[in-house]
Amino acid sequence: MSATTVLREIRRNSNANGYNPLEINLKNVVSKNVTVKNCKFANFSNNAMTVFGMAEGGVLNIEKNIFDLSKKSDAVRISNKTNTKFTINVKDCSYTYPTDCSRTMGWRSFLFEDYTSATAEEANAAMQFKNLKVNVDNVTFEGAKVTKLNLFTGARNQFACMY
Repeated sequence: MSATTVLREIRRNSNANGYNPLEINLKNVVSKNVTVKNCKFANFSNNAMTVFGMAEGGVLNIEKNIFDLSKKSDAVRISNKTNTKFTINVKDCSYTYPTDCSRTMGWRSFLFEDYTSATAEEANAAMQFKNLKVNVDNVTFEGAKVTKLNLFTGARNQFACMY
């Protein structure tokens, strides 16, 4: 387990390596504390940031980041492969989508996706996201302060949309 990881001043503005530009704890290492701060994510084709797991009681801080999202992208994907309890703090961030996106489901700023279960039934039984706490402070969407965090549940995924 890594005690603390801090990532700062990352600028991802190219689609060359833009499928998942930042992946955290993909292998067998899980961090207790991770801070992603003062970064700009733009022109990527999937998730700006993917966190595959955190240590029990860990904290993920997402601070002062800019997310310029595409039609098919999410700002943050969480896959709690360790099925642990941890906290996600989102502070002083902004995100936008292209003006020609459909707003039928709202804006998916967070994707909670179980990739370890083989079926939807296994994913529902594992309930990997029930112990996560998400705090949002001073986040803006297209210039307006976010006032609401809604959760939507699909067969294997949960989406948190900020309005």
